[in-house]
Amino acid sequence: MNAGGVVGCARINTRRRANKATALMRSDSPAQGYDKDVQPHPHPRGSHHRPLGPATASRLRFRRALFASFVSFGIIFILLFAFTGSVPDAAPSMTEDAGGASGQGSGGVLGWLFAGVKRRRKRRLWHPKFPGMGRREQKYPPSGATAEGAAAAKGDRRGNEAASHTGVANSADDGAIPEGKHRIAIVIPYLPPPQTQTGGATAALPPYFPVFARTAGGSASLVDFLIFHDGSIPAHLLPPSKSSADHDPYAEEYSLPPNVKLIDVGGIEGMTKLFLRVADERIKSGELEMDEERLTKLVGRHIRGKPYVLVEFKAAYGHIFEDYLKAYTHWGYSDFDVAFGNLPRWVSPDELTDYDIVTYGYGDQDRAYLRGQFTFHKNTAKTRQIWRGCSFLSEIDKRFARAAAGEEKLQFESAEGCYSHVVLHRNDLTVKYAVKALNDLGDEGDTAYTHGLYIGVGSNGDRSVVWKAGPNHGDGVRLRDLPLNWFEAPGSPYADVPGQLLQREVGKRVRIHSHRDKYGDNPPKGKEANCMFWAPKSYQPDICLVDVDSTDTVFLVNGILYKQPFEQVEMPGNVVSLSFYHFMEWKRYYRPMQLATMARAPTDGGIGGWVLSGEGAVPLPPASSVSSMDSRQKSLGSTWDGPAVLHRHHASVDDRTRFPPSPFCIRSSQRKVPPRPAVAQCDYFTSWRDAEGVRIVHEGEDRTKGRHAVGGDESTVTLVLTLELSMTSLKPSKTDLDAADGLLALAESNVQVWSQGGQPSVLVIYVGVLPDELEILIHERFGAKGRKDKANKRHLALSLVAIISPTNVVGKDNEKDVLVSRNALQNFAEAAAQTRWVIAGLDLDRGLVLSTEAVGFAHRTAKFHSSVEGVKTGLAFVVPQLAAREKSTFDEVKVENPAGSVSLSRLLSTGMVLKDSVVTPELSLFDCVRCSRKKRNHDPSHEKNIVRRVLELWLKMTQNELSESALAEFVIKEAFAEKEEIGRSIEELERAVLRLLMPKNFESLRQWDSSPIVMLDRNGPWSGVRTFEVAPEVEEFGGGSGPCFKGLRLAHLVALGYHLTILPGAFAMSTTMSRELACAGSIKGDQVSEDASKCADGCSMFKSDVFLEDMAYDERIRAAKAAVLWSELESTMHVS
Repeated sequence: MNAGGVVGCARINTRRRANKATALMRSDSPAQGYDKDVQPHPHPRGSHHRPLGPATASRLRFRRALFASFVSFGIIFILLFAFTGSVPDAAPSMTEDAGGASGQGSGGVLGWLFAGVKRRRKRRLWHPKFPGMGRREQKYPPSGATAEGAAAAKGDRRGNEAASHTGVANSADDGAIPEGKHRIAIVIPYLPPPQTQTGGATAALPPYFPVFARTAGGSASLVDFLIFHDGSIPAHLLPPSKSSADHDPYAEEYSLPPNVKLIDVGGIEGMTKLFLRVADERIKSGELEMDEERLTKLVGRHIRGKPYVLVEFKAAYGHIFEDYLKAYTHWGYSDFDVAFGNLPRWVSPDELTDYDIVTYGYGDQDRAYLRGQFTFHKNTAKTRQIWRGCSFLSEIDKRFARAAAGEEKLQFESAEGCYSHVVLHRNDLTVKYAVKALNDLGDEGDTAYTHGLYIGVGSNGDRSVVWKAGPNHGDGVRLRDLPLNWFEAPGSPYADVPGQLLQREVGKRVRIHSHRDKYGDNPPKGKEANCMFWAPKSYQPDICLVDVDSTDTVFLVNGILYKQPFEQVEMPGNVVSLSFYHFMEWKRYYRPMQLATMARAPTDGGIGGWVLSGEGAVPLPPASSVSSMDSRQKSLGSTWDGPAVLHRHHASVDDRTRFPPSPFCIRSSQRKVPPRPAVAQCDYFTSWRDAEGVRIVHEGEDRTKGRHAVGGDESTVTLVLTLELSMTSLKPSKTDLDAADGLLALAESNVQVWSQGGQPSVLVIYVGVLPDELEILIHERFGAKGRKDKANKRHLALSLVAIISPTNVVGKDNEKDVLVSRNALQNFAEAAAQTRWVIAGLDLDRGLVLSTEAVGFAHRTAKFHSSVEGVKTGLAFVVPQLAAREKSTFDEVKVENPAGSVSLSRLLSTGMVLKDSVVTPELSLFDCVRCSRKKRNHDPSHEKNIVRRVLELWLKMTQNELSESALAEFVIKEAFAEKEEIGRSIEELERAVLRLLMPKNFESLRQWDSSPIVMLDRNGPWSGVRTFEVAPEVEEFGGGSGPCFKGLRLAHLVALGYHLTILPGAFAMSTTMSRELACAGSIKGDQVSEDASKCADGCSMFKSDVFLEDMAYDERIRAAKAAVLWSELESTMHVS
């Protein structure tokens, strides 16, 4: 068989990726953010918004429905031109010059989903001259405009004239911050969610922590972020320390920035002791209303059960953590739901020298409160003790004494309310309330929703600048015309030029008044103070200000309030860039895998940053030219230096630094508190570094010398297998252990088949029931001490076998079972396969066994694509799946393979591949328990059509491979014509798979019955981007063996630019013998069950269909955004 024949069809299957991106499904919502009628966060700090009323919510639902109708037409239009050599001219509403609603950016309300069909100007590597760097007339937005509107409307006025000030020196002539003179410590105490029940949330950092950590690193020259925790987070779920880089190959890549410091305070007892420092004076004076020991227990129980209450103490952090702050000139506080920009450029010198307190807001300066997202103080005894004016802190014992006596319940106290009120009544403080931040509380027309928030890290990966498109029409086009590292250009606003401020006050300061000053204590009806509904009403008359615009900076000088207009440097491309972005709404829906690409530090300049949106983070390619991006693509392959199982022999068995530190969510559930919104929480995290919960049963022996052992090159293909041994998978059988042993035999059979081609495998087994008995079985079959005769273990020489067994697994007599994510198990196993090529998706529960020739075809194909110059990367080869109907030659038993032998020659000799009399692609007909899949609006024809196309293409391509004429396929005219026909068929198959992402096919995608077996090239189609990391299996969709979006990953890969094709010659099949192993001979395939306990729905971790649809919507949109974004960046970037 000739190598060219294997890939001939794939090479013919070429087209512009930009065109492919435009063929993606279209959103059935008018924006890329969320459109959910849910209650707002109980404390929406920095928001002008009020809860949606019924009428407003109804209008939003109507708009969404109307938009869905429009989108359906758009989908049909785009798909008509998908996968062709050209794209039709965009409609006028999609062009740069077309009119549209302000704020929706390029492409109108569809934002960047339609961006792929626009014709772009060529991108310059550097702008020769940034616009707006000179003087221009001052233009203020109308009163009440947002901070970003104010920022976009102002030009740069770096003149030399001095502005008139009152009470504080002019900052216009101040120079840049002297390096090392000032340093800010931002304090963030953290306690993970409580484990209130069996299977409760794992103690871990929040899913969005990588966003905070990676962006915080860009401010290392000025700010340290001190994160105090109680040590309850397992070490394997914390980022590795950079100091361990000598022996940890992943430390440099996954460690935190040097200015993000995790500090263990010694358990909940240590945390409680620190926070009870607020009662120090009452303890010394003996005024406590209860015993100190009892108070300590009550406070500890309170903060452990409700970690969010730690924010009540923010005002006192300077006092609570005083011992940790001695090396800093300033202290402050923030939160994890913040993406930081370049703080050293936004914190002006006067803010460090002239003010006791500085707080950054969003343009809502008519509320004079100290924002919890970013406020810093001079580190003086005065500022460390201001909080004592808040009795709920200084007299904390009284609160808990009343609660203990049953006189009241402990209510949440907003420090933003009381602390801000106390500050306003001091006559010895200087405070600045600046407009330097952005948030996600805008409507769906906000450009952060339609185009995303850009996070740039610079050429060396050590910067952090956040920006989004401006609010004016056409800014979306200008956004993508801007180089990803524009802020590094000479003369850019972010250049460290002495005296160049990004924002400064102009004109005169004018005294202003609070609501109480103007209306007194008894305001007329309709004039009541109500600007901060999350704070007690008694504070609001003083916090609510009158006659203040979003374009004003507010000052408090010795008890008197002033306002003064500010101006801001104009950013290139009219983008809006400020000091940080608060994603308060987005964080509520984030799941770990949506932000997983931010866990890796961009230390080598191999990434340009990310685009953050409500659906997650999309990595950006390096900020460089096409030529350097191409070289990056080639070098990316060099990172796959052989399977992990082959080059770990120098380390000890217990050294888990050999494995990547990425955490995986093995078990999820729908969060119950608060009841809305419906979001997923991870109940059980683990990683390969979890020595207690993940046990290595077998690790392949080194058969050669050196790091690159057998097959340790880019042509190596790792077989990834997973197996779930839980009550769900074993319950139908008469004998649990017999059923488990049969499934283990099936796994070993596939490992044996794969080892015959000298290729490695990774097998991960989840043990969720009978842990002791099952581990004995697993060790007997795979363990080093399981069999005395090592010759019988030769097929395990290149295998890694591991058990995941959480400490709270159920016993034999316990009827409670906990669902786990099979998708997460696959992601977990793939992480250990450090090869460029992996093949995964084999469903052992259905008795599938790979054909004996599969490994040869897979390795040969991988070798061709890894060695031949000019062959495209980013291929996904589908392997067909079949079920033999009757006992046949497929069931011939071999001593070394208990599942029998499945071979290509036997299959083709039947001559009945496309007929159901001998074999069938409908695997569900032979499940151990056949389940009724009666679902409303479920039409199985879409899946059957795709499965049939795959089988037809596979047969045709396999026959070509085996025919003698294939040796001259490009010489013989007929053979070449046939290849062209196959190429067209593959494109039709891709379109069919892509259509799964359309909203109308939601139910078909959800009820997809079989998990596709795919051989994947992890060197994706996009230069400098690990595409496969953006499209892992969705962990929340993998509970149980039943259908649950099993075709989603395949559709994602196609949407993200992977070239879908078929792996000829390779197939998987279940036979009567293999199915008896899977079912332990106790359940016959012709039995149909309606019992929900036996027919586990793959989506059964979540009961709400609406919730599932929301998650599926997010996944569709995230893939669409990534595809269009990468396409445009690649097509527009070049060297000027």
